[in-house]
Amino acid sequence: MTKLIYLRLAMGNLWKNRQTYLPFLTASVLLIFSMYSFLMITFDPGLAAVHGGVQFMTILGFGAVVVALFAGIFLFYANSFLIKRRKREMGLYSILGMEKKHIGRVIRHELSLTWLMAMVLGLALGILLSRLLFLLIRLAIRIDVPLVGSVSVQALWLTTALFAGLFLLLMLYNSLHV
Repeated sequence: MTKLIYLRLAMGNLWKNRQTYLPFLTASVLLIFSMYSFLMITFDPGLAAVHGGVQFMTILGFGAVVVALFAGIFLFYANSFLIKRRKREMGLYSILGMEKKHIGRVIRHELSLTWLMAMVLGLALGILLSRLLFLLIRLAIRIDVPLVGSVSVQALWLTTALFAGLFLLLMLYNSLHV
């Protein structure tokens, strides 16, 4: 019963602060989409069969590392912006009698819901636009061999694991700040 209260409070906070959370959610969705796209193309088996495809896959692998680093830096920066904007709200919760651990639970629930929404939207966008990306790559590197362009389970798992780890680090950072 008590856990539902924290979840309802977190959902209410996300809705009330949607103008603040919407840019964070949008950025998260775009970062997840970018990461999935890089990994999906990197793990495509049809690309390895093309002349120069292995080198292209290596370059995309390095690009995925850069996107992952950028995602981590950007998410931490945007999260610190969100926390600064909500200091008064957390202070009000404290005055109303909520302990720090309860405020931390609400913030963890908010971040969990944000992660879930971002993952669903980002991966759905990546899967939907995968054919378009492969068409653009075929045009860019001028090959006639059709690339597979299917849903990459390995890219899904790696993207999910990476962003789950990043959001867990954000939860720890937020818990220390509360």
